[in-house]
Amino acid sequence: MKRYPWTVVAVFAVIAGISLVSLLKPPVYYSEHERRFLAQKPQWKISDILSGDFTGDYEAYLTDQFPFRDAWISLRTAAERVLGKKESNGVYLADDGYLIERHTREDMDETVFRENIERTARFVKQAEEITGKGKVKIMLIPSADSILTDKLPAFAVGLDQWELMSRVRQALPDQYVDAAAILRKHREEEIYYRTDHHWTTLGAWYGYQAWAQETGIPAWPAEAWHVEEPDYDFYGTVYSKVHVKVPPDRIQIYIPAEEISYEVNYNGGERITGSLYAYDKLGTRDGYEVFLNGNQPLVKITRSKGEAAAGADMQTNDTAGNLLVIKDSYANCMIPFLVNHFNETHVMDLRYLWPDIPAYIRENDITDVLILYQTVRYSNSSLYRLEHGK
Repeated sequence: MKRYPWTVVAVFAVIAGISLVSLLKPPVYYSEHERRFLAQKPQWKISDILSGDFTGDYEAYLTDQFPFRDAWISLRTAAERVLGKKESNGVYLADDGYLIERHTREDMDETVFRENIERTARFVKQAEEITGKGKVKIMLIPSADSILTDKLPAFAVGLDQWELMSRVRQALPDQYVDAAAILRKHREEEIYYRTDHHWTTLGAWYGYQAWAQETGIPAWPAEAWHVEEPDYDFYGTVYSKVHVKVPPDRIQIYIPAEEISYEVNYNGGERITGSLYAYDKLGTRDGYEVFLNGNQPLVKITRSKGEAAAGADMQTNDTAGNLLVIKDSYANCMIPFLVNHFNETHVMDLRYLWPDIPAYIRENDITDVLILYQTVRYSNSSLYRLEHGK
């Protein structure tokens, strides 16, 4: 009888055990740790097999549903660090404790990007016929790998987001707000989280300065704000991809130095509060949802009329109008700066809402519009709903 080394037997036993667990365990639909929906077992279709889609979908299913997934991610990252690797699972293990998401040309869709520019241009023309010329702006925010380049590993090459932003600026020169320039100028400051893919509140503050300069609306100075830093250790979405031990982030919250009252209405009365911040989210995994309670389809923020803004100089900055922000999650921490310049601020996330936007602008007396997206998302997620309302 042939004998096998115990190591071979052990390997086969582990493989068999994992396979058995995979068959018996129920599918996991959502990863709280990674904050995303996981791939499910694909349906068998002859067309998908012939096209090759089934193979790719099944590989994604096996990867996402792998038993003890979080532990394996931690183990893999640790092994790669021992081998001297500076990148793991699409994340740069960058200097100064930064975990920076890597973006490549594969992360953008040229067709979608080109169509988004064309759609945005048509929407701007349509919206400005209602609001007046110069009242619609667009901001694209680059991700950390395009700004914090000095922290990246040597010879790191990624998606040229500057080229993408340049193309949008060329198409919309009168509407484009150059946030990237001010972010690059302040790249030595903590304008991006170390463990999350978003910019920090300080980064959003600089974005707000760029918007104010472009619109001609005087931005509130630093002394008009009180900065809070809740006692909360924040580990963001990028950390969830590698599970490497790094110091936690801290979330900063900017509050007007002088009290101002707000009514924050979520989704047509589903929830109404008096705060721009959902402090209960600081007790959950995704602390970034403290800003406007995370991603919501529609939020209407009303600032109490007649209240003076912070500081005597701010009182002349009380814009009589209503703002519409069309956005992704990057806007969430910048909106608290914008709301104080308008009577009403309406916030739309087209991933969860399909409105007739021109009709909404008319019905709600919108005077100003801001389109704000992270650059990579703008390049790969269709804005079909921007001009095709239901």
